Amino acid sequence: MRILFVHPMWYFIGNYHRERRIQGAGYEENHRRLMDTRPGASDAYVHNLKQLGHDAAMVVYGCKPLQSEWAEENGLKIPLQDRKALRLRLRCRIIPWLEFVDNDQWHRLVLAAQVAAFKPDIIFTYTVFILPVEWLRSIANGAKLIAWIGTERVPDLPTLKGYDLILTLAPKYVPMMRSAGVRAEYLPAGFDGRVLTRVPATAVRDIPVSFVGSYGRGWGRGLDDTEVVAHETGMLCYGNSAHELPNGSAIRKQYRGECWGINMYRVLARSKVAFNRHADVPLDAKGVLHDPAQVVRFDEAGNMRLYEATGMGTLLVTDHLQNLDTLFEPDKEVVTYGTAEEAVEKIRYYLRHDKEREAIARAGQARTLREHTYKHRAQQLVDIIGCYL
Repeated sequence: MRILFVHPMWYFIGNYHRERRIQGAGYEENHRRLMDTRPGASDAYVHNLKQLGHDAAMVVYGCKPLQSEWAEENGLKIPLQDRKALRLRLRCRIIPWLEFVDNDQWHRLVLAAQVAAFKPDIIFTYTVFILPVEWLRSIANGAKLIAWIGTERVPDLPTLKGYDLILTLAPKYVPMMRSAGVRAEYLPAGFDGRVLTRVPATAVRDIPVSFVGSYGRGWGRGLDDTEVVAHETGMLCYGNSAHELPNGSAIRKQYRGECWGINMYRVLARSKVAFNRHADVPLDAKGVLHDPAQVVRFDEAGNMRLYEATGMGTLLVTDHLQNLDTLFEPDKEVVTYGTAEEAVEKIRYYLRHDKEREAIARAGQARTLREHTYKHRAQQLVDIIGCYL
């Protein structure tokens, strides 16, 4: 099979521009350098699908330098009007000013050419809001399947129905979507074992407890729990959106800046304990997919931090959700909590008891490497695809 993944990777492109890109090195080399920073799942699916004998590739949508290199190397000429657009802005909130800005049409033209060149049987996208499925279908070039790989948050049902398949990290979504006529399957996140060749999990652990993630207002009770843990344990906080929090926030006090990709793994490798909490999600009281502005506490485990932390051999302290015991054995491979106060108590306990902490961390890592790597997920993905072609 020929499988194409389309991912924006917004959080990582800035660092790539500053640190990793080599002018004139060409598309393939600079694409590899970006993937080597291990943004999100990076090209883990691509790598492991190739190991299984499939032809797979990833396009980083919106990465202008990288996409420009592809366009130049493949003789794609983009008219100026498709590269730039005039936009009226106010300088100092008073002076009208016309300036050229990037035109999204340019990015779409390059992606359309990449799809035509690769001729995929299947297109997986990680973004539903930037690239409407109707547009993807118009450039699909005979692809048999257009699918969305989702996170905990999902768009509205009419949007989902446009896809041939939805892959979700949360098993509870599957029957909800199917009952609404959406073809859906459960595919958990995983751990990219290649990270361990770059960041050994045996590094000195000089950070007692850390959290790497987002702090936006839509995180609900999970954000409240993080505030309590940061205040009570001195937990170091990394990630994005901390600037949205009030000045008195414990998270802001403990905030150490953005930390993504390989740098996130380095923080985890230095941490004795990694705190985890799940986001609230757009479900109504009956568990029906609803307006994203109306969120409730979700009750299933599924975020990437489960696998990232355990994969690095760090003790994971995570919220106890319904399906967690299908992924890890509580209190043997990970430590669970029901309230923020319980999380604080357990973090303090395991920071005082090194041998117990290290034993659970080793067991959690062994479980992840045995069952939860992207090598395992790639095979699961192939099995799922086989049911829909």
